[in-house]
Amino acid sequence: MPALALAALPSLAVALSAPAYANLINNGGFVPDSSIGANKSGLLSVNDTKLPGWTIKAYNNNGYGFWGGVVGDGNAISVDLDEALWAGNTGVRHYMNVPNTTYVNSADGSGWFLNIDSDHQTFGDAIEQTVNGLTPGDTYSLSFYQAAGQYAPDPDQAITSWWRVWVGSDLVDSATMTVASGAPVSAWQPQTMTFTATSSSQLLRFMGMGTPTGGPPFALLSGVSLTDSSNPPVASTPGPLPLVGLGVAFGASRTLRRRIKLG
Repeated sequence: MPALALAALPSLAVALSAPAYANLINNGGFVPDSSIGANKSGLLSVNDTKLPGWTIKAYNNNGYGFWGGVVGDGNAISVDLDEALWAGNTGVRHYMNVPNTTYVNSADGSGWFLNIDSDHQTFGDAIEQTVNGLTPGDTYSLSFYQAAGQYAPDPDQAITSWWRVWVGSDLVDSATMTVASGAPVSAWQPQTMTFTATSSSQLLRFMGMGTPTGGPPFALLSGVSLTDSSNPPVASTPGPLPLVGLGVAFGASRTLRRRIKLG
């Protein structure tokens, strides 16, 4: 009898499951276009179109431009940035100071993540997009995953890294990450921030921040989402149980009553 009674429960679980919040971010998983092959890495440049939904920026006018790219899951990140060269100096390679067997996969399962040089005083590397569909006065929750690492062949040294996040004119810094000298990339850390919308469309910007200058520090970003926490989705009214489930439950009930009566 207990097995029969439980047979109807899966239908109830599906009917009563909570609906998901709508993510207002376009391509929060950093999936590139077809110009970057599946499970490969690709460098990005200022105003690049390889990363749908995002605009690539470098806010320090120093001639270096944007320095970073997207990485596909399953790639050794010490190799992924091996082709990132200083502008005008093709003899200098810049890549992560970790063994070739060090792998990092996306935190959200999208298969991709962003990695940039977070030496903000030199580069000011950033990605941004205009978020539409906001309701002025509503509170929104911005969530993402972050990690940090070092580049090589610069000397080993401890680094710090974090993300400076703008939503419109509001500015919030993520938690500061640290990586010890000679250590590989850090683990993913979840971050959540809240803000109140002031207009129906606002600019969202992530700028890589870190120390020391010339180190350089390295920042990773994965799984960006933005949801309206003032207006949670409304669960639909559960419909009637499937006839099969009702029949099983009703039959089990009759069996129980019969056993009680006969006992």
